Amino acid sequence: MDLCYHNWWFVALWVLLAVVVVISFIRIGKAPFPVWLFHSAIVFILAGALTTFIFGEKGTIHLRQGLPARFFLDNTSSDCYSLPFALVLNRFEIKYHEGTTRHKDYVSSVTVVDRNDKAQEIVSMNNVLSYKGYRFLQGSYDGDNQGVVLLVSHDPWGMWLVYFGYLLFSGGIVLSLFRRRGKIKQGLANLKPNRQVLFPFLGALIFAGVIVPSYVLLRMSHSEKYLQPVLQSFWLKPHVWCIAISYALFVLVALNSLMACVLRMKKSWLEIEHLRVTAKLMLYPAIVFLGIGICLGSVWANESWGAYWSWDPKEVWALITFVIYAVPLHDEKIKWLQNPLSFHLYLIFALISVVMTYFGVNGFLGGMHSYAG
Repeated sequence: MDLCYHNWWFVALWVLLAVVVVISFIRIGKAPFPVWLFHSAIVFILAGALTTFIFGEKGTIHLRQGLPARFFLDNTSSDCYSLPFALVLNRFEIKYHEGTTRHKDYVSSVTVVDRNDKAQEIVSMNNVLSYKGYRFLQGSYDGDNQGVVLLVSHDPWGMWLVYFGYLLFSGGIVLSLFRRRGKIKQGLANLKPNRQVLFPFLGALIFAGVIVPSYVLLRMSHSEKYLQPVLQSFWLKPHVWCIAISYALFVLVALNSLMACVLRMKKSWLEIEHLRVTAKLMLYPAIVFLGIGICLGSVWANESWGAYWSWDPKEVWALITFVIYAVPLHDEKIKWLQNPLSFHLYLIFALISVVMTYFGVNGFLGGMHSYAG
């Protein structure tokens, strides 16, 4: 964290990215509203992240049963900060899955003491206590079950800027789908005369959009009975569903481009160009579902760990994958990607990032997303 993610030069790179996005839009001039909305979301998300980085406070507070506490330790500097109110732990309870010793939830019953006012509150996994801009989440507990460590987050502005960016991102996506002259509708119009490509394309969308996520959700429903406490969340299914669709589409894009390279050897230029259109048509929903999946995962992380972005290896590689696949969607402005062969080769090698995100992180890097049984 100190060498990279929290270092000044890394923050400066993201500030530079935001500046480049703004300058690009100024130079382009008039852009379709959904495109403007979608890319302005990047600026708001980065602005929110910078606000969190500069002004946000994150730490831990240790509560012992019956004893008031109003000081929390900062995660990065170990400095001690005072809360404008006190917390008292009334009771801590571990809930178990029925008939097992598997943990289902961790529940802390606390009292918020603010001068002469008192409020009884519950803190558990995926159940955040919010009070006067401070958010408290269930962290760990003492061995004797008489004390708990709560995660503390104080980020009243950065979080909402990021969430507003997510809203703009989603709105831009929805509006772009209904644009009359949008690239998706133009691509479908180009495929209509060629049924040999259109029908496999529709079959691929059904496979990636229905069969794969249905299988993933079916597997989840079988194991849902004994899910870990952090996974007992509303956000789990939509997050996994979106990510599953995007990964399935990325695999199909790579297979499509592999087929194009084979046809290149036979010098079937027309088919290669049709497969290029097919690839872009699958890339649009793939990048959309990946982006929405990342946003949903970010909201979930904020409800579970008090941080919408922690530079966890899975988060980092999902972001890398998003950036890698966003590049060919701008091929009109990238000269070497205008060559069909270069375009298809890029998409074949891009699949490495998906493999790394899905398998490599769990196998080699670990992190908060490596859940055990």
